[in-house]
Amino acid sequence: MRYKAWGETRYTNGTTPTTYRFTGQREEATIGLYFYNARWYDPALGRFAQPDTIVPDVYDASLSALSMNFANPAFLEEVARENRWRASQDTSRLQPLLARSEKPHGLGIVQWFQVSPASPSLDKAGVVPATSSSQLPCTGPGDPQNLNRFTYVSNNPLTYIDPSGYWTFGIGLGGTIGLGQGLSGSIMIVFDDNGNIGLALSGGGGAYAGGGASGGLVIQRTNADTIQNLKGPVVQAGGSASILGANVGVEWVVQQGANDSIQGWNLNVGVGASGALVTGAEFHGMLEVTEIKTWRRGRE
Repeated sequence: MRYKAWGETRYTNGTTPTTYRFTGQREEATIGLYFYNARWYDPALGRFAQPDTIVPDVYDASLSALSMNFANPAFLEEVARENRWRASQDTSRLQPLLARSEKPHGLGIVQWFQVSPASPSLDKAGVVPATSSSQLPCTGPGDPQNLNRFTYVSNNPLTYIDPSGYWTFGIGLGGTIGLGQGLSGSIMIVFDDNGNIGLALSGGGGAYAGGGASGGLVIQRTNADTIQNLKGPVVQAGGSASILGANVGVEWVVQQGANDSIQGWNLNVGVGASGALVTGAEFHGMLEVTEIKTWRRGRE
């Protein structure tokens, strides 16, 4: 499945065995909404159906109960009224022409996020108070969009993205040995964002440019959907060298998954003598086979 920026389905190839789709959340197809555990999300509108319970990035805790929807006509009317009033102040000859109804009524938040600390603020009657502007600091959020408690990814899905919603993470022990040809293997505890936990057993061989042996801690991160997708043949290409008394290696991991290619990386830190026979470093390309023993199965 492929999606538009806000989560609407753009393309479907065949059927899907799960209702967990955009950003890994469950879709209720009958109403066209996604359930994000606390609120329902409408991908057609690009908005949550319910307001957030807090206003992020706000210094004044008393404002945490603020409920504001930027689509509220009353809010838009007040913004327009205040902008007209502020514009008229820049041209004093126009100010008397404005009807009293054009003066800001003061929602308490409009100028609060529009005016910088160095600018004077209007009071609810539309008058600049005598208080010095230095005593009128802004306490609003750095991003005014935080006031919109229905917004999704701060109204900017191109900057705040989750390209796939998929990841697996593994940690364990591994080793490599070779001279021209090499052998490698690892055993890792692996888990994913779907709640699956298991054991990954890998082993294989390939080309080894250098000579030596190394072993130690292995950390792995991939973009696979679940740990079960890690099962099967996998190509690992990388190298290692002795750095500050420790053997440090990095590998690029790639394999063909059930729906698309899986890529990731391995970080190896341990002890050994990789490349000591040749140049002090080694490079290798290994074809391994991975077997997954699932301990705890999460959602599909």
